[in-house]
Amino acid sequence: MLEDHTAEELRMLLYYCFYCVWPEQIGRRDVESFFMYHFPTSWEHIEWFVDQLEDKMGIRFPHVRSTTIPSQCPRTGDPMLLQDAYSRIHGYRFGIHPIKAIYRPLPFLIAINLWQSFSLWILKRYGFKTYEVPTNQFVRFHMWMPPKHFDVRRDRERSVPIVVLHGLGFGLINYVFPTLKLMQLMRTQSPRPRGYGRRFAPAPVCPRPVIVCEMSMIGGYPSGVADFRQLPTMPQIAHYVAQFVYAHFSPPTPFVPEEESETIGGGGALSISLPHGPSPGWEDVKSALTGTASTAIGTDSPSPLSSVVSPHTDAEGELQKRGTFFSAHSGTLTTQNTLDEDSPTLRRREEVERQREKKRRAEEARSLFGCGYRRKRQVDKEEEHVATLRFVPDHRRKGVHMDVVSHSFGTAITSILQKQYPSLIRRCVLVDPVCFFVLPLKKAQLGYLYPWEINLVDPPHGRGKGLFALIRRPLEKLYDFSQLFVTWLLAFRDLNTVWMYSRNLQGHEYLDCGEILQLQERMMVILSGRDVLLPAASIRRYLSRKCPAAKVIHMDWLPHGLPFVLPSVLKKVAVFLQAPPSKPQPQPQQPQATRDSSKLMIKDQEHSD
Repeated sequence: MLEDHTAEELRMLLYYCFYCVWPEQIGRRDVESFFMYHFPTSWEHIEWFVDQLEDKMGIRFPHVRSTTIPSQCPRTGDPMLLQDAYSRIHGYRFGIHPIKAIYRPLPFLIAINLWQSFSLWILKRYGFKTYEVPTNQFVRFHMWMPPKHFDVRRDRERSVPIVVLHGLGFGLINYVFPTLKLMQLMRTQSPRPRGYGRRFAPAPVCPRPVIVCEMSMIGGYPSGVADFRQLPTMPQIAHYVAQFVYAHFSPPTPFVPEEESETIGGGGALSISLPHGPSPGWEDVKSALTGTASTAIGTDSPSPLSSVVSPHTDAEGELQKRGTFFSAHSGTLTTQNTLDEDSPTLRRREEVERQREKKRRAEEARSLFGCGYRRKRQVDKEEEHVATLRFVPDHRRKGVHMDVVSHSFGTAITSILQKQYPSLIRRCVLVDPVCFFVLPLKKAQLGYLYPWEINLVDPPHGRGKGLFALIRRPLEKLYDFSQLFVTWLLAFRDLNTVWMYSRNLQGHEYLDCGEILQLQERMMVILSGRDVLLPAASIRRYLSRKCPAAKVIHMDWLPHGLPFVLPSVLKKVAVFLQAPPSKPQPQPQQPQATRDSSKLMIKDQEHSD
């Protein structure tokens, strides 16, 4: 941090993080508490770091008890309900501050909900299936799978799913059409399946599964939460993403041997899928599953699924919470198929599957993306999703990978995924990443101050002399202020967004400590030149020094989030995700010298002749 920021940039960082207070006025104890909050380490290390910070900036922090920060208290004109909510909210974020939120007008909320419903309808029409998290109502996944006949000839490298993680603001509203555009850029001609004539070829289709993670608590629309502590933290969201990918893309195990899995209720009728990596309470569950799970569930249970409905013990409840994690809309839980091949029931099921496959191929023939988009007005009744629970051992999950495309808040989730599941991410695209530095937040102040109360400081690289600099500086300030005002007007008047931004951005959880830099050439970073959220120039210098193999794209004069919607940028992202895996280049072999020196001299003479 000290190496990649100049003294002037460090002054700006502290100025914005302490809400328009110059570093000379910030108490040393507050600075130490600020860095201890983001980087939990020994107090001696923090004191040494603050000493180095003072030496580089050429100042000394005053030894005062507390720093006077503007607008600590809520306005007297706020409703009594909000003032009471301020007193109940606890947390430390750049100082002890009550958050401030203004409820938006009803027409604005109606417009947000209508546009959000339209976005979800678009995803559904293009073939995305929605999966919810039973233990958390604020996170759900929308997954699109390529046609089944496309799985026959594609290699494992091209079957890696693409996970899209959105940022703060409006949920999926700003990310649906860029995601569909990315799928369109990646589509290829699918192989001709059985049943197609010679004159007819299926439409080009995206060969990769696509998963869009929706976090409704930062979507800008009301969630009806009564207690803010119910909102998921960033490690929990990362845990949900990893569990979803492992549950759907682990190698198929239709019949799991007893030596590889622990069965439930005896007989191996049902197996449980659990996440790879740390999960709270799993040790208690594992200790209760010695041998078979009949000791936890009971051998006299009428069905293995009966305990899913009404668990008996705490350990078993934790098991079912992990096991029944993902359920689709109108979904059912089924056991593994143990029917005989000559059974009439099995033949009837196979006939139904053939009819469904024939119907699906007919739909794909009229599809724009080859993913089941129906042009006719009537929409058939959606088929029930079937979720089979499997327990996949660790050695069966080693080959599961995913590519991540994340923006802003989603890059923090990507950093946590790389920390907890280092083998899961194959490639990642970080758009306006917040995971490298403690943010010199102008936006964070919008949870406490109005935009016109934030005093914007001229960046060091924007200062100059002459008439051009005199005209340029106020225009740049006006440009930055317009970004702050639009962000405050559209997003930071939502209470959930302000809460997530001010209370759930824990630096020690999401700040990268070198794990994500290990991706090297498998990482692409896209930066906005006029970003009011993060220091794009410092991140560019940091990556050029620490990770020179990473591909960095710097877009001048673009605000935060705009590069993600540009077709030219999406085309580069598509090329990056479709690039073949890099192979280690063989080292040139040194010519072996002949043992006999006389023979070596003879060879040299022949070459000279």
